[in-house]
Amino acid sequence: YQAATYLCPVSEALVASINTYADPSGVGYKIGVLYHIPEVKDKIRVISTDYDSDFWNVDDNVRRGGILALSYIYQEQTFFVKGFDILIECAKLLPDQTFTFAGFSPEMMVKFKNELPVNVTILSFQNKEQARRLYQSHQVFVIPSMTEGLPNTLCEAMLCGCIPVGSEVGAIPQVIGATVSS
Repeated sequence: YQAATYLCPVSEALVASINTYADPSGVGYKIGVLYHIPEVKDKIRVISTDYDSDFWNVDDNVRRGGILALSYIYQEQTFFVKGFDILIECAKLLPDQTFTFAGFSPEMMVKFKNELPVNVTILSFQNKEQARRLYQSHQVFVIPSMTEGLPNTLCEAMLCGCIPVGSEVGAIPQVIGATVSS
């Protein structure tokens, strides 16, 4: 980091922020490069991720419904960090809603499949085209992560017309921003 000319995080949340969402005490803990290496402050240039809105778009010919959560779940710890345990509890409380959990490794699919209520479908890793079809066919995209930077899945889902629901961590509140209605 110190030898770099520039450091280019994708959001201010990765520069310096406080994560109160994942701290049971409510006090929060510091995240971001400046808390670990403050001397690189002058090298930081935030450059937000760019998205292809010609690819990530709404398909009005697709029937929309259900709740989608998509992440790369390759180990048990990631399952909990990404909030899928919370989503299972939500699915149990909302038995009339359909939930789709996508992005699970084969090992994690086997591990968690028997814990899922009947209104949850679990899918393996998704390529770009498969992810787009999922976003376009679901009404709500949920990202209850304990920690995040600028989540591409949230941005892609919103471009495809999903209603966003997310934890108050990282850049999630800024990405959702004014899409929240009162």
